[in-house]
Amino acid sequence: MAAGKLKRLLSMGLVCLMLTPIVSFATNDTAGDTQAEETNADDTAASDNKTTANTAAAPVEKNGVVKQTTGVSFIDKINSASITVGGELSQEKVDQALNNLIASSADRRKAAYKLVTKQPEADSTQTEKAFDSSKVIDGHMYVCESEDYELYVKPSNLSILLRDKKTGTLLRSTLEDEEAYVRSSQTPAFNRITSGVTIMPIKYDPKSESRSGMYDKTNSQVSSRDAEITYDKTTNGFTAHLNFNNKQNDVSLKGLNIQFDVVVTLDDMGLHVSIPDDTIKENLEDGKLGYMMGDVYLFPLLGYTDRGDTDGYMILPDGNGIIVNFQDFYQDGTAKYKSGYSARVYGADVSLDTITTDDSSKEREDFNDSEDVIAPYFGMVHDYSAFNDGSHEKDIAVLGFVTSGEYACTIKGNFNGVNSSFENYVFANATYREVYQQPVDNASNNAMTEVTDIALQNLQIDFLLASGDEANYSGLANKTRELLKDKGIITEAKDLDYDVRIDFLGVDKENFLLFRRNVVATTIENIETIISKLQENGVEDIAAYYDGWQKDGMYNLPNTDFKVDSDLGGNSALKKLADKYDGTSVSLSLIQDMLTINDTTSNSTFTAMKLINKRTYSYTDRFLNVYKTFKYLTPSKTNEYLKTFADNVQKGGISNISLSGFTDTLSSYSLNSKKYTRKDAMDYYTSAMDEVIGKGMNVSMEEPSMYFWKYTDEYLDMPISSSMYVYTSSEIPFLTSVLKGSMKVYSEYVNFEANQTEFFLKLIETGVYPSFLLTYESPTVLQYTNSSWDYSSDYEQYISVISEFNQDLKAVNEKTEGASIVKHQMNYDGNNNLTKVTYSNGTVVYVNYSEDAVSADGETIDGLSYKVGEE
Repeated sequence: MAAGKLKRLLSMGLVCLMLTPIVSFATNDTAGDTQAEETNADDTAASDNKTTANTAAAPVEKNGVVKQTTGVSFIDKINSASITVGGELSQEKVDQALNNLIASSADRRKAAYKLVTKQPEADSTQTEKAFDSSKVIDGHMYVCESEDYELYVKPSNLSILLRDKKTGTLLRSTLEDEEAYVRSSQTPAFNRITSGVTIMPIKYDPKSESRSGMYDKTNSQVSSRDAEITYDKTTNGFTAHLNFNNKQNDVSLKGLNIQFDVVVTLDDMGLHVSIPDDTIKENLEDGKLGYMMGDVYLFPLLGYTDRGDTDGYMILPDGNGIIVNFQDFYQDGTAKYKSGYSARVYGADVSLDTITTDDSSKEREDFNDSEDVIAPYFGMVHDYSAFNDGSHEKDIAVLGFVTSGEYACTIKGNFNGVNSSFENYVFANATYREVYQQPVDNASNNAMTEVTDIALQNLQIDFLLASGDEANYSGLANKTRELLKDKGIITEAKDLDYDVRIDFLGVDKENFLLFRRNVVATTIENIETIISKLQENGVEDIAAYYDGWQKDGMYNLPNTDFKVDSDLGGNSALKKLADKYDGTSVSLSLIQDMLTINDTTSNSTFTAMKLINKRTYSYTDRFLNVYKTFKYLTPSKTNEYLKTFADNVQKGGISNISLSGFTDTLSSYSLNSKKYTRKDAMDYYTSAMDEVIGKGMNVSMEEPSMYFWKYTDEYLDMPISSSMYVYTSSEIPFLTSVLKGSMKVYSEYVNFEANQTEFFLKLIETGVYPSFLLTYESPTVLQYTNSSWDYSSDYEQYISVISEFNQDLKAVNEKTEGASIVKHQMNYDGNNNLTKVTYSNGTVVYVNYSEDAVSADGETIDGLSYKVGEE
């Protein structure tokens, strides 16, 4: 069993025992923040601020304008800062911007709507010859258009606008200078929110006398307004040539000389932004101070909003998907949340995110692990129905999806109030190089900073656009599905027939005197018995998975052999069972972790992965009973072992395998003094999968990261819920909406859900197939093994539960089989606990989470129930 899955199951088990949800404390919010009441975005900001006029800061005069005091203490505190602005400012616009900051919520909302409905007009002062000065919006010149949208760019700072041709609604990517000036307390912050592109370069000082070394990533930020930019117009966009050469002669940026191109194109799919690798030049000179590529933000504020001044929400890739409603989190200058959302795509890179080589300090059973970013998406939805008599005609939305270089990205969401900001925005932080600590002695008492090679190749972000009734997470999910099919990331499934996933646990070990002995939970004969019982109870369609089948059990890791433990029945018994089910509605797959090394039973001297600092990675879970310390295989060994395992299993007459471990773990590493990137690891994994699939093996995967989706028709352990961050407004089925109709998606185990009724309704709502863990013996036999987390898997207890789940879910899936989810509506028709799901074949599913019956569209849906109909 994959180590990550074990940790999740431990957490899930504790949830069930407590019968209460556990809040993830992955944010830095204090207990007081967690308990804070929701603020009302319609409240007046100015009148409610408790300020004292005589404590306000004095007016600040700089850059040719004066920042007047407002009498609102937290705003005047920000205004008291002296920042440097490159370019002229308008006193009138500065005054307007200040007045807007302290205006009532209603007035701010009107101003926000006015800002996004500006129309283009001629502007002869715009002299960039590459673009059209006859159509200009706030200094942004017309570039090109697709069927539905127009693209504009501001040449001086590489700010862009996207305009809906039908409605005129805008998506902006920067603030105007005057807006930024009155809300920025530091020059770098001002530059960042008024620029289309920002970089965080790594300072390289070969003559540094610092004890920490020659590399520094903490103090530098440069934005496109600081760069020299030239443009080439293309048929459907432009190429911007950026030269970050410290044209401002900033002493702190001496030696900066980085160049790269940003290619921007617009088509009917959306806006596509990329940085070609061959355009990147760092221009380092031997022995001289210089800068390297670090982090890059491409249009990080695209689709931003202010406080609660616009209705709508932010989409974040936590679990299956979450939204955060736009609200004023910054009333009275007190931020409701002290940090925003930040998650590395495909989960943590243990080589860079682990402080020490022993992970034991992280193991806490009273905390949930946060959900990994399975797919690199993020979005903003603007709802302007309040200004259009309830019509959504002028709504607009954008969803960013990193389709190349995603493995080196972190998705970051900012909520107003965080770091004294007023804006809500979300973006992909692309990291070209990482700085890490390299110990200089065995005790790790001293370390020097080192830098990785460039780890990102051909960065591309596709921004999908939606308007009107499609400007919501469902419409964006539809467009994401089209994008991923076009890119070959998801393909048409060979089999979408509904079935119930049943995992059987075979052998684990317990300590016995001086040795360890087998503890048998389910033999091969037992599996046949249980499946027969299920069939007798009407459960005909079964996807059976066998964990702990191999000699010496599930923690015999790594394993490449097809040797079934003799206590289970051996190879011949398993082959006989597989042959019995071949061609029937029952399939049988062998589960195998292809990443983890059991440090107690395996010699890992030449196979264990080393961190980028050359220390061998291991983690220890002190709550486990028998085996506590584990390591990871190097990706090259996973590649080798996976191919060998698949060959041996296939020779043994088995064609179905279920893979875990490497499917949701991706790390940079070192081997023989050479550093390898996450992309290198991906290449080892995918090349092995190409060979395995090419030999005709059927492969399912546990929580596979996006780059594996094309290799599998069966996604195991889809998270139905989220990490339960305190700022989550609602959980949404974004990923399942994208994948439904393209592959089978199975849930995590129903056994360990505290509220199985609600979980059942979630399965109905999302179209996800159920999963159960069963043992023939009582799970009490496992109490002294590493599988002691399993306290509820006795098959006799679950036969009737599986039968009930199966009867309803199969009936619903017969109506929706092969269809995609095209619309998902929460709080439907004014009912707070009613969700309506519409499929591409016209099937409609209503799910009522209330205990009381509700009515909608002429249908009555009983409490804690569902109804299937047609449009």
